[in-house]
Amino acid sequence: MDNKAQGALEYLLLIGGAVLI
Repeated sequence: MDNKAQGALEYLLLIGGAVLI
């Protein structure tokens, strides 16, 4: 997997978690 893609995925997960909480 691309390093940028990995970073974007983690970023989306962080935002998703913040929205859920």
